Amino acid sequence: MARRLIPAGEAPGAAAILAGWLVEEWAHLYPDWDHATAVAELIAAGDQGRPPCTWLLFDAGADQIEDDAGDGGGDDSDAAVIGSVGLALDGELGDALDGDAAPEGVWLVNLFVTPSARGRGHGSALLAHAVAAAAALGLPELLLTTERSADHYASVGWTQIGTTSLAGHRSIIMRLRTMTR
Repeated sequence: MARRLIPAGEAPGAAAILAGWLVEEWAHLYPDWDHATAVAELIAAGDQGRPPCTWLLFDAGADQIEDDAGDGGGDDSDAAVIGSVGLALDGELGDALDGDAAPEGVWLVNLFVTPSARGRGHGSALLAHAVAAAAALGLPELLLTTERSADHYASVGWTQIGTTSLAGHRSIIMRLRTMTR
C-alpha cells in the first residue's frame, strides 16, 4: 500500500473530512472546537513546512511515505485520506496539574489514523515524519499531550514531564529530544 503525505492546505476537501474525525476524537478536550474552526485551522496551517503545519496521509497503495508536498496535491481521486499529523506552536494548555505553567515550544498535534486503517504502521510513519520535519527545522524538542498512549510514546523515546487537565480530562505532557548535542 502506498502512503502519500501532503500539506492539509493543498487538499481542502480531504482536510474537511479529516477535521470531522479530529473534532469527533478530541471534542471532549476542546469543547469550543467545532468543524468549521478545525477546517480553517487545517487549511491555514503551514508556511512552507514551518509550524503550524499539518500533513494529511492518503492511502494509495507501497510501504513508505513519499512527501509529495511540491506537487500541488495531485489527483487524490484514487486515494483516501486516512490520517494526519501536525506541528503547532503551542499546545493550547492551561496550567499543569502541579501548578506550573505548561511548557512552551513546538507541539506534536493531530496525530490521527482512521480506525479502519490502524494497525498497519501508519501512525508510526506519521510520527516519524513529524519528528524528522522538526529535526530538519532545527527544533531541539517536541512536546505532546496524551490521555491514553503514554506507554507507547515512552517506548519510542518520549519522556513524561508533567500532567495537565484539558476540559476536566487528565492528560500527560511528554517531551522528545529531536537532536542530540
